[in-house]
Amino acid sequence: MQNIIEFKNINKSYENKAVLKNINFSLARGEFLVIIGQSGSGKTTLLRMINAINCPDSGEVLVNNENIFLKNQKELIDLRRKIGYVIQGDALFEHLNVRENIAYVPKLLKWDKKRIENQILHLLDMLHLSKDFLDKYPSELSGGQRQRVGIARAMCANANLILMDEPFGALDEITRTSLQNELKILHKEKNLSIVFITHDIKEALRLATKIMILNQGVIEYFGDYKDVFTKANSEFSKKLLESYKQNRLN
Repeated sequence: MQNIIEFKNINKSYENKAVLKNINFSLARGEFLVIIGQSGSGKTTLLRMINAINCPDSGEVLVNNENIFLKNQKELIDLRRKIGYVIQGDALFEHLNVRENIAYVPKLLKWDKKRIENQILHLLDMLHLSKDFLDKYPSELSGGQRQRVGIARAMCANANLILMDEPFGALDEITRTSLQNELKILHKEKNLSIVFITHDIKEALRLATKIMILNQGVIEYFGDYKDVFTKANSEFSKKLLESYKQNRLN
């Protein structure tokens, strides 16, 4: 199966403090990778390298078999427009309504109006949002609705790679579970490649086809989610998984 992402010997430091240490992994197209780790483990730095927001000190990052740090500025802009990006709090443009937020990248790509509108309506339907929301502004939406709009915006230009940085972390449990279920359906139906950050092992196990456990800039486990309880053998990984087991029993 073709890889959509590959990291080769990636190192990154900030003010002489190593954030990522010799990171090596490849992700096949269509996988749902969840990166789990504590705050400061390097998760967001790794994620932001995939669309060249953060630059490594050494090593190569390949997206679709191309070293993205050999691209010029225009090529990087084109790359980012083809990658969906969703963060906690959604980062919607407050001065734009829902229709304008979702259509933002397709307009930059000069899609025609009918194509944009058809895509918006398709995504609203998939994400269980009424057409009545199209003229509303972000301030008029609930947290779950805003997050759905953020996902729609990330997908609107037919991005086949979606990056998500703790997108559901600020939501209540019921809304969070609903969005997790919808994201799993979207992943399967659209054959999306997703890289998703969380600090919640429960969320990771619910969503992932692949799991990465990152601890102080080092990959302590990378593999199939089904194998994590038998093959994640580092001390940190064992404590993480044990806390999950204890919470299930309580």
